Amino acid sequence: MNTNYISTELSRIKTPEAMKEIMYHEILKKAEKADEKKKSRIVVLMIPAVAALLLAVIFIPQIMNNNPRTPSEIPGSIDSSGYPSASSTYWSTTQTQSKPIITGINGAENQVAPQPGEVIITPTLEEKMKQYGPDDVLFHVKIDLYFDITNAFKYEGKTMDEHMDEYRNNPAYVLYNEEHEKWWEEVYLPLDKEMTAAEERGEDYAQGWWKHDPDQLFEEYWNKNQSQDVKAAYELASELYNEAHIAYEEWRRSTDGAYAITLELSKTECDRLNSLGYDLEVNLDNSFIIMELTGYLTRYQIDEFSPNESCGYTIMWADGENVMNH
Repeated sequence: MNTNYISTELSRIKTPEAMKEIMYHEILKKAEKADEKKKSRIVVLMIPAVAALLLAVIFIPQIMNNNPRTPSEIPGSIDSSGYPSASSTYWSTTQTQSKPIITGINGAENQVAPQPGEVIITPTLEEKMKQYGPDDVLFHVKIDLYFDITNAFKYEGKTMDEHMDEYRNNPAYVLYNEEHEKWWEEVYLPLDKEMTAAEERGEDYAQGWWKHDPDQLFEEYWNKNQSQDVKAAYELASELYNEAHIAYEEWRRSTDGAYAITLELSKTECDRLNSLGYDLEVNLDNSFIIMELTGYLTRYQIDEFSPNESCGYTIMWADGENVMNH
């Protein structure tokens, strides 16, 4: 059989190379069943017939769905409005078949950080998911990962939680809080009520009261009513805690501190999810403590998301304007 002739004839057909490969093997399979004397003629007739059949299988459903495309184009994705998007990719390399990609825009809302093991799906994504079957399409999403790595930080041999506990249990801090609570109930609330009423009546001395800062008022009260020793003890406790907190913030922003730890955890989590059949990658262009994974998931993969109990997840749209407030 002249296989060169088959390849030459197929090269004239305008269709992707992957499709030509399928046609080639289909023609050879059918030709093997023919008598030797008839093979050449069958091959000549079979090329356009197989090509027409395979192209029909691909493009008739597209025509019925009113999505006109030329044979030389790879189908585009579908954005949140339902129309093809020329800038997106239609084929997912990790899926067993091609699926339309759905994109969308995140809504404006305050999002509570998920607890370890908790998965939050944002409302606009969840609403769009209802329009499709479990495995019909791929949603272009990003996933915020929330790792609690606070105790990976050490300052003078103590974690940040240990420094906080030490500060809270310091007698000077305990006294400060007790005095603040007493002042709030016995001094501030009656004063605020009186000054607000006087301001509303137009009393000159009360004008501008609404601009006052309660914390500043308490500091003035504290400094006026406490001994120098008490104030010094509280200032020392605050200074020690603040030093630890400043060191923690520097570690948090450092590329070899929190960022490095979170990045490693994110890569490990991304590998775990992809081993379960997900299609995700770590977004290296974003924040320090909260890392992002981006990729393409089916509705089933989102609905039945497999969390790691040491991590929290927020799944949202990866495309378009993001106006989420964290």
